Amino acid sequence: MSISTLVQSISTAKFLLSIAKLKDFTLVDLKIFKTEFSGKIPDGLWRAENLASFMISDNKFNGELPQNLSSCISLFDILSYNQFYGGIPIGVASWINVVKFIASKNYLNGSVPPELTALPKLQTLLLDQNQLKGSLPNDILSWKSLVILNQLIAFDSSFLNNSGLCADKPKLSVSLCNFGLEKPTKTSHWSIGLIISLTVVTFLLALLASFMIIKLYKKRKHESESSWKLISFQRLSFTELDILSSMTEQNITGSGGFGTVYCVRVNGLSYVAVKKIMSNR
Repeated sequence: MSISTLVQSISTAKFLLSIAKLKDFTLVDLKIFKTEFSGKIPDGLWRAENLASFMISDNKFNGELPQNLSSCISLFDILSYNQFYGGIPIGVASWINVVKFIASKNYLNGSVPPELTALPKLQTLLLDQNQLKGSLPNDILSWKSLVILNQLIAFDSSFLNNSGLCADKPKLSVSLCNFGLEKPTKTSHWSIGLIISLTVVTFLLALLASFMIIKLYKKRKHESESSWKLISFQRLSFTELDILSSMTEQNITGSGGFGTVYCVRVNGLSYVAVKKIMSNR
């Protein structure tokens, strides 16, 4: 007797009982959708000789993926919306006839093994909403058989919500593995060099401007001091500096149209009247 399709939606117990009775039958397609089935899938079921389609989405099955599958399985939609955990086994290299592998919304962890690139017939690969991490295989976009993954729309969902997953290619909907560590391009080198050059030039210009201001200040101060000339008609006991240092506002005694008169004390004993002639006269 041959059973082409087995659909169960009653209870886990009856489901497992049905599996146990399959020794006298040939099971080709297994489809179990949106039930409350839970627990692990029997090891023998993964390797059923004639099982070609294995679809058990929207249930509560758990456990790890098998290293080996039936060589006949081509439609492998086992995982969507279940509770499978563990990594994608290295043994996926033996899944040579798998055309469709959908494992969305589970608890798969670890990295995506490069052995997936050895699957010659794989056309659909969806691993979104898991706990995968590490770098995606570098040649993932070059898989000619991956029809769904290589459509731009699918890029936005194939690997979504795997926070630890990254890729070297910006086209996939995961973060870049080398983000922040990219080798600087010629353009970035040029930009950095320009910024450094502008900073150095600005600093030198500011330094030059400061130097010129100080020099101008000293020059004007020197001219102001050297514009005074003391002409003595007799021997004096004070110097020009004594006079200039005492010409302050506190020592003004009077002012007129020609200038200001200062009373300057010299030698601590005598006083000298000094008149500063206004320069515009």
